Formats: sequence, C-alpha cells, structure tokens
Amino acid sequence: MGISSAKSSFLAISRFLAFLMISAGSAVLAFAQTPVTIFNFNMANGNVGAPKPFDIAVQGRDANLYSTTNAGGSGNGGVYVVTPAGTEKRLHNFPSGTYCNSGLTLGSDGNFYGACTSLDENNNGLLFKVTPAGAFTTLYRFTNANGDGARPQAPPIQAKDGNYYGTTQSGGAYGNGAVYKLIPTGTVTVLYSFTDPGAAPTAPLVQGTDGNLYGSTPNGGATTSALSLKSPRQGN
Repeated sequence: MGISSAKSSFLAISRFLAFLMISAGSAVLAFAQTPVTIFNFNMANGNVGAPKPFDIAVQGRDANLYSTTNAGGSGNGGVYVVTPAGTEKRLHNFPSGTYCNSGLTLGSDGNFYGACTSLDENNNGLLFKVTPAGAFTTLYRFTNANGDGARPQAPPIQAKDGNYYGTTQSGGAYGNGAVYKLIPTGTVTVLYSFTDPGAAPTAPLVQGTDGNLYGSTPNGGATTSALSLKSPRQGN
C-alpha cells in the first residue's frame, strides 16, 4: 500500500486504544464501511500504549504507521511503528520526566519530526528527529527566554521551502505562545508572538495553496483567534 493510496484510510481512536483500518472499494469512502482493528495497545512486554487523540500517526515511505505516546515502553512512552498487518515495534524510549505526545510529521528526507512538551530537565520542550530505525536526535531545545517559545504541543509541518513550522503553547515575546520556523540543521526562529492573553496555540499549522501558513488558537480575540502567516521563499 503506497502513501498516496486512496483505497485505505487509517484512524487512531484512543478510547479503544487501537489502530483501525477502513477499506473502501472505490476512491470515495462509503458510509457503510466497517472499521477493522489491526492492533490493540496493551503495554505488555515493554510495548508502548495509551496513545492520545492528538498523537498524530503518519505513514512512512515503507507504508508502516509511526507515532508517539507518553505511556508504556520503559515507563514514559516512546516512538513506535505499527505495520498494516498489525505488528507493533517500539523504536525509541522516552526518558523519565518526558511528555512527548505530539505525534510525528514525515519529512522529505524520509525521517520523522516531532515535539516534546518537556524532556528531562528541560521543562520548556524541544523538537526532535527520529529515523525509521529509531535513531533519535534532539534538534532544538526551547528556552522560554528572550522571546523564545516554550512547550510545543504539535509536531512541526514541512513547508514547500523545505523548512519546518509549528507553534508553542507558551513563551514568545509576551508569554502567550509563538509561531516558529525550524531549519533542518536545528536553528529556530520565532516568526510571531501571540499578544492575546492565553492564546496558547496547540494545533499544528497547515500550508495553504497560497503559500501561507494557517492555524488556530483556543483563546484570544473576540471569540477565538486565527493566524495567517506567509512562509519564507525557498532558500530564505
């Protein structure tokens, strides 16, 4: 099954602690489709478990599903892979004190990118890269100082310019969260700091056909606050 196949769709439903597969006989899913459980998370024998609804699962180039959870493994969750046939493998253990449940983004290099709200002594969060084989690299640690962001909740997305963009729930110039740009070598630039008290963005961004980045915040503005930022041109 290829990444772009329209004949199957995977849903992660944490209340059942399972990956579900829905197969369709045409390019359009019918309402009568029946979910099929392909893996039940049980945290036995060192398996990870208890994924959250916001633990975004992504399909790798090998057609397997990759994501994160903050439970099971050595005790604090980790990065895992589940095959369409229902085999799970833990790729990386998160250390004690970790809270990493953003899920993952597949990069153009075939590796996966994610975020930790906290990790070890760093309570401001970090951005990381992990290979399909489980090699884990910390790319950037947020400081929550001098306008830097803190506590990212969602994985960064890769834009057309090859860089990664995301949000932090706190930090920035006003302490209400920020939008950042991460270049693959690990340098982070804060593009925007939220001014509305308690804006606290937690959702990932999406890039529109106009090249802009769009997102939302749970608080701020008259009712809710929305964001639109234009991504830098290729090479900037």
